[in-house]
Parts: sequence; structure tokens; C-alpha cells
Amino acid sequence: MHTKILMGLSILAVFGLCFGTGIFFMAAYAADPWTGDITINADGTVSPSDAPLERKENEYKLTDDIDGKLVVLRSNIGVNGMGYTITGDWSDYGIYLDTVNGVTVKNFYVDYTYMGIRLDSSCGCTIKDNTVTNTYLQGIALWYESCDNTVKDNYLTGNYAGITMIYDSDENVVKDNMVISNNYGIDTYRSDDNMVKDNTINYQTRWGISFRYSGNNIAKGNFIDGGLYYGITIYYGAGGHLVCNNVIKNIVYLGGQFGAGVYIESESNIMVRDNELYNNFIGIGAWWADGNTIKHNYITESIAPAIYLDSSTGHLVDSNEIVDNCYGVYFWNSDETLEMDNLIVNNLIQDNDYGFYTDDVTIIIGGTTYTAYDCGGNMIHHNDIVDNDVQIYEGFDNIWDDGKGEGNYWSDYEGEDTDHDGIGDTDLPHNGVDYHPLMDPYY
Repeated sequence: MHTKILMGLSILAVFGLCFGTGIFFMAAYAADPWTGDITINADGTVSPSDAPLERKENEYKLTDDIDGKLVVLRSNIGVNGMGYTITGDWSDYGIYLDTVNGVTVKNFYVDYTYMGIRLDSSCGCTIKDNTVTNTYLQGIALWYESCDNTVKDNYLTGNYAGITMIYDSDENVVKDNMVISNNYGIDTYRSDDNMVKDNTINYQTRWGISFRYSGNNIAKGNFIDGGLYYGITIYYGAGGHLVCNNVIKNIVYLGGQFGAGVYIESESNIMVRDNELYNNFIGIGAWWADGNTIKHNYITESIAPAIYLDSSTGHLVDSNEIVDNCYGVYFWNSDETLEMDNLIVNNLIQDNDYGFYTDDVTIIIGGTTYTAYDCGGNMIHHNDIVDNDVQIYEGFDNIWDDGKGEGNYWSDYEGEDTDHDGIGDTDLPHNGVDYHPLMDPYY
């Protein structure tokens, strides 16, 4: 078993990005940008009349860099930045859509604004092929019932947050964006039924994707690399989220704060499936949560546990490959009133330092005492427990069979199957826990 190594974060040098048919570079500012604010009025006119914004029917094109903001009050139009730059002073928006529908905003470079592109109560809009950098708050922000919008193929870096959906901004699609080196990546707050898919989200200071106080959102097919807290975090919402087909790696540990690839707190009915997690401090963790499913994930090189269940009950951990981590599955309970009752079934637990760890050790961290209450009572069967340095540590008692006479496969079981029914009959209980060890691998 090799020593786990905490990977350092890489430095990403971005010279240019190609999204679809648009190519954007980190362009130099014009020597003398046009200064002032521009408004596309509800009647289609442009104020002021000498603004560098060319109109042809329902299409508007920027013709110069501007030092100011662009306000859109007309629906069902296209606004094309043509690669020009909107520059601010961190005190105002770059582009502001106010209660409009069906607006397309594309090909802008927005730099040093308070918010880069903000939609308020605006629906059915498309925000695409823009570059937004160095905002004080959000790069692209959907606020106050901004629903059914598409945010795609944008590049966001150096912002406090990359893309946000806030206050009942539901049923939006955020896809194929490059979200690099922001504080927060893509944040959903009190908003439901959004799709976040196929984004590249690298080197965020806090987290890659969050679903906070929300319900029924989907994170699918995203690539998340590097961060100090969480790859995907879900907490205090209505549940029903789906996290699937993501690759999450190099989410580390910082100053007493857990770093987890997927972090679930106080939520139910979450499905986490078919993800790949590499070299995170914790692979998938649940805190004070119940009734979630963790299935068909591949988890490796976790610095601490691959799957961590803390004061959580009713979870199904099914058909995961948990290979070469510090701990495979780790149980902890800080709630003396809680009965842990999780089902761990059909998993491959291989080449970890510890296969299973049921923690009974009270610890002190930073002067705070953490008491380990009974975290046993979990049902663990039909797993392949193979070549771990320590197969199990059982601080509290779990149930190591299905109640029908079948337990787990253990690579170190050397007993005999005297009646040839596929279940070991001698040298029982194996490892002090399994009275019905399987003779052949199950996974």
C-alpha cells in the first residue's frame, strides 16, 4: 500500500478559448473606450443616441469598447458584443437584463464590474460565448425568478462566484462553460429544477457546484479539478437532487475543514451515482443526512475515507468500486439519539489501508471534543473485501450478513465450505464478525 500523497494544485495558463464558432482572447483594452451607460429601451431605441451600439431590426451590435454598463429593457432581441469589452469599476453591473424575455447576449468581454451579467425576473434568455472576469460578486447571475434560461459556452475566471441562480430562478440550463479559478464555481440558492451539466470547473477556492436550500437540481457530466472545500456540495434543501457522471478530483483539506468530492448535509433523497472521484480528502460524505443513495461510483486515492457516513442513517451504498484509499467505508456518530441504519451492499472494497472503519474514539480537535456515539447497526453484506491492509476495524457492532445466511467475500478467509453451498462453515466468525462468509467474489 503506497503512501497517499496530497496533490498540489496546478497553474492554468489560458491564452485563448474557442466556444462553438466564437473565438475569444484576453484582448487589450482600447486606448480610448466610449464612456457612459447604454440602454436598449422597451421601444427598441438606444439611449444615448450616439452610443456605440448598432441596431438592425431586433439585432444590436457593439461597435466599440465601453467604460460603463449596458441595460436591456426590450424582449426578444439579440445583443452581440462582437468581442468588445465592457469595463467597470466594481460598483455596477456590466450587462443588466431587467424583466425581459427571449434575449440573447453573446460575444462580450466583461471585466472589473460589480456583477458581470445579471438577469432580474428575466426568462427564456440565452447567455453564451461571453468572457467574464474579475467581478466583485457574480460573473453571471440569475436572480428573482429568472427561469428557463440557458447559460452556455462562457468563460469565467477571477470572480467571487462564477455562475449563480438565486431566489426562485428555476429550470435553467447551465452547460459547457469554463469556470476557472473563482472563489465559488456554480451556485444554486433557493432555486429548483436546474440542470448543471458538462461544465469544466477547475481551481475554485471554495466549491465547484452547490445546491443550497434548493430541490431537484441535477449536476451531470461536469469535470471538477482542484479546490479546498467541496467539489459538489448539497445542504439544507428539499432533496431530490441527482449527481451523476461527474469527474471530481483533487479536493483537499484546509485548516480543520473537510475537503470532500461530494458533500451532503441534512438532506434526503439524493442520488449520487456513476461518478469518478480521485485524490480527494473525502470521496463522498454525508453529515446528519438520511435516505440517500450512493451507487456505481469509482472512488480512489482518497486521503481519508472514500465514503464517510457521519450521524447519517438510511443510506444505500451499492455497487461502488472503492480502491486504494486510506479508508474504504467509515462510520461516525456524534448524535447519541441516532440509530445508524445504513445498507452497504455489492461493493468492491480493495487495497485500502482500512476496508471498513466503525469509529469509537473520542477526539479533540482545536480544543473541541468530539464524542463518538454508537455508529454500529449498519447492515453490510455481499461485498468483496479484498486485500486491504486492515480488513475491518469494528468499534461498534454492525450486521455482517443479509439475515438469510449470506455474508461477504473476504480475500483472507481460509476456512472450508463443507456442505458446498458457497458459504464458509469453518473458522467462524471470520474477522470476528461474519458467520456466513462467501467462498467466491460477489461483485
